[in-house]
Amino acid sequence: MQDIDSTNLVDGKPVYYWVNRSDDEIHPDAGSVYVINSRNITVKDIELSNEFGGVMFAYTDNSTIENVTALGNFVGVALYSSNYNTLNNINNSNNEAGIYLYNSSNNNLNSNTVNSNDYYGIYLYDSNNNTLTNSNASFNDFGIVVASTTNNTLINSNASSNYFGIILESTTNNTLINSNASSNDYYGIALDSTTDTTLNNNTANSNDFGIYIYDSSNNTLTNNAMSSNNHNFGIDGENLEDLINDIDSSNQVDNKPIYYWTSRSDKKVSSDAGAVYVINSTNITVKDIELANGYNNVLLAYTNNSTIQNVTTSEGNNGVKLIFSNFNTLDDITATSNDYYGIYLYDSSNNILTNNTASSNDRGIYLRDSNNNTLNNNDASSNDYYGIYIYNSNNHILNNNTANNNSNTNDYELSSMSLDSVITPNRPSSSLYEDHIRDYRDNTVSFNELDSISLNSVFSTTSKSSSTSYGIRVVSANNITFTENNAIGNGDYEFYASSSENVTVDGLVLTNNSAQVSFTSDLYYIGISGDDENSIALSGKTNVNGYVTITRSDDLNVTFLYDDSEMSSAGEASLTLYSLVSSEWIAVPNSSLNKTDNYVSANLTESGTFGLFKIAESSSSSPSSPGSNDGSVAARVRAQGTVTDLPVNGDGEVTDESIVKSSDTKTTLTLSKGTITTDPSGNPVNKIIVTVPASLPADTPADVINSGLYYDFGPSGTTFSKDVMITIEFDPEDFGGRAPTIYTYTSEDGWISLETTVDWENGIATAMTRHFSFYALFGNDAEEVEDQTVETPEVNTGSTVIVGEETPIQNSNSSPLYWIIGIGIILMLGIVVVKKQKDGGGR
Repeated sequence: MQDIDSTNLVDGKPVYYWVNRSDDEIHPDAGSVYVINSRNITVKDIELSNEFGGVMFAYTDNSTIENVTALGNFVGVALYSSNYNTLNNINNSNNEAGIYLYNSSNNNLNSNTVNSNDYYGIYLYDSNNNTLTNSNASFNDFGIVVASTTNNTLINSNASSNYFGIILESTTNNTLINSNASSNDYYGIALDSTTDTTLNNNTANSNDFGIYIYDSSNNTLTNNAMSSNNHNFGIDGENLEDLINDIDSSNQVDNKPIYYWTSRSDKKVSSDAGAVYVINSTNITVKDIELANGYNNVLLAYTNNSTIQNVTTSEGNNGVKLIFSNFNTLDDITATSNDYYGIYLYDSSNNILTNNTASSNDRGIYLRDSNNNTLNNNDASSNDYYGIYIYNSNNHILNNNTANNNSNTNDYELSSMSLDSVITPNRPSSSLYEDHIRDYRDNTVSFNELDSISLNSVFSTTSKSSSTSYGIRVVSANNITFTENNAIGNGDYEFYASSSENVTVDGLVLTNNSAQVSFTSDLYYIGISGDDENSIALSGKTNVNGYVTITRSDDLNVTFLYDDSEMSSAGEASLTLYSLVSSEWIAVPNSSLNKTDNYVSANLTESGTFGLFKIAESSSSSPSSPGSNDGSVAARVRAQGTVTDLPVNGDGEVTDESIVKSSDTKTTLTLSKGTITTDPSGNPVNKIIVTVPASLPADTPADVINSGLYYDFGPSGTTFSKDVMITIEFDPEDFGGRAPTIYTYTSEDGWISLETTVDWENGIATAMTRHFSFYALFGNDAEEVEDQTVETPEVNTGSTVIVGEETPIQNSNSSPLYWIIGIGIILMLGIVVVKKQKDGGGR
């Protein structure tokens, strides 16, 4: 206590510092008010500014503060250990805090407005049994905060346009009724470590989080409405007791009920759900529901033997989350555009995830501290960081999953698939092998299509100017098997392992030309990368499927696999593994060819670049036949072909118009949206392959072979529900008076012509088809296409349409009369066509 009288002035106004007073009223000319250890004091009709405390009560009871305006103070109105006071019609703004109660109880706060304060609008700390009615707190950092208190009641409160709206933290038995928390930057209403609290008939709209509850139990929520929030409703916590709350379906998000079930069994959640939380339950079905804008759109906690099926979840913090939940099935879930995880399992084991799509999330599918889970046929592509991320987890089976085109938001590509990884962008590289290493053991990864995968790894980069990425990366991990995976086109290595034992790789594809290796490693480190081309040629030899660069710490037995389907017996017998030493290819000693299983094996004692070579074989068709190899870059590019991903759904339906080009860009395939693509077994086709065939049927005309305008579309046997358009570009001068016509080849009928439209001006022939095979551009004379009409434009614009049924090329054993008539027709039509072309100024 101090002895400070009113002769002390602030801005020309007296300081009222009263101690041990009672039944008195502060004069309205006050410049600052401090009331200590007093009773029944009235502070009324005063404006205070630019002070540490506008009005401060300490150890003062049964007093009133009314019609006070406090501007620009550290605290507008503060009560310290002061009880049974009334604060009415206070207007405090531009303070650090508007109204602050510390260890003060049984006070009534009525019709107070606290706006634009730097920190708190109204803050109650360690203060109990207070009642706040008709409070208005806007444009503060925190609107209304009640912390470490019990038995407070907030009625008709408004906390809008703050960073945080209404926060109850570490409180018990509080009540929030008929209040509004809208347009706040983060939380509308939040309960943190709060128990036995009631929220009734409140509104939380247009916040980041509408109502969010964390580590809080035994709370009751009824008739609360949340809408137009980024995340309407959420509850989080690891302990079961922190998740037991009474939240009925009268609570709504975007006009849909919340289903918050605890201790239920053998039930199905209604399809009208807006959010689904299932706690401590068994045999629950969540099916055929669309959910959006939740914290966890679906949460299973301590819930077993349940099913989530055909659920679409988007725009949530997490799409689907399981914690401490086992033996569940997640099937046909579509989780897109969620802030963090599409599908997240924490400490949840023996679950089966099948046919799920997790794309355009921050991370796709995340398993942490979870064991013995099975992932089949899931697609986790195009996420911001990872496709599939498995951390500190063992004994998983991953089969036929896709994780492509996932990337970090920085200037480098991060991991598309990370198993047991810690990601630390821009950390110094010296910390890589000291921190953030985790164990990942006894897993099988098979038949997965992966752009970039990091397994059991620490990933770090110190540069944004170049890509730092791995295909498969394994660090400090044991007993892992990879079967028939693809890792192509990564920045550093397609495969990298260090400090790992018994790592088995079986059939890892490293290049677009299908360079493929198998090995088992116990090495301290091994790095493998693939390339489709190498600038150094081997005279008299042809590379089979690309080049493999291996860097390793010790000897390694490696199997190099090859495809013999288009290889002659002599070519296969000549297969040899070579190593690039300086600028010369040297045969690897003691390598072994196995023609039965199509591989060459060798014990590699040196690091280096390796490739399979065979004798250069010539084709019997012609010098320009597809089997020839002139060694040029153009020829190599044509031989490699192209593989194009199609945007298809699970039924094989193309979701957007797609154009596929050959590597020489002379032929294109156009598929319209809605076209269904299937293979001969009825399975969806999601890739189109365009290559130049290594050989052509024997009845192919020599001029077609010499033109080079022939292509093989695959996969073989693919069919379409709608016509797809094939175009082939040509040089009009090469066709003279002949009509360019697209043909397809069938084993039953040989070459068959297709109805073809010809754009002479641009040199483009177009036809439609519904299946895949060989396609080639023929130059037809008139008699070769039965019932076809050839119209050549009179000017150098427009297109010529060749109309006719699909017909095979005529045999050469026709009767003499046929040939006589045919020659006559050729002569007449040839004169007409040439005349029209000359009169029209060309084609």
